[in-house]
Amino acid sequence: LLKMVSEIGGLTLETVSETFQLNLSRLRATQSQIQKVILVSISVLILQQTLVSENSSPVDIETITWTCVNRLYEMLDAKPDAGLSEIMETLSELLDSDDEAETKKRVISNMLVKSLQAGDEVFTRVSQTIYLATRAAVLAGNNTKRKQLVETVLRRIGAASLSDKVIEVSDILVLVANVSRSVHGLWYEELLKKPN
Repeated sequence: LLKMVSEIGGLTLETVSETFQLNLSRLRATQSQIQKVILVSISVLILQQTLVSENSSPVDIETITWTCVNRLYEMLDAKPDAGLSEIMETLSELLDSDDEAETKKRVISNMLVKSLQAGDEVFTRVSQTIYLATRAAVLAGNNTKRKQLVETVLRRIGAASLSDKVIEVSDILVLVANVSRSVHGLWYEELLKKPN
């Protein structure tokens, strides 16, 4: 289920198994949330790299990162089909305005375009890390260590502040799995009993 919603291509009736078709809208929403987490994570990574190159203090980087996450989510929630220009506008608001501001914007824009392409090393690493964090949240259940576990995984890509978003996604996946088990559980059991 997690692998299915972690795919880049959008889910359709043709791409999901018959047993998950009842939950297609919920699965699409979950896939959208995962894609938002990936987009925000990559944006934050690029912003952090820019701030480090400017010799910003760790406290400033942390504060700006938190602000970036919140603003990007606000913007993406308000404009679900936001493009690169809206993302760049949000990131640009967080950078110092100086003589090199336009150059920084171009560099960030180029890095963002490159990093958001499937197959790019940054995209692959971020996607895999988000997948692992979501998997950890699903498998950890609702215990007290779950958030800490997710944050530890997300720290690899500088996105520990997105742990709550990843946990939300994992909760939806668990719900979908439970609904599917309730509806189709007996059918699955019979299927497993039959020798092939």
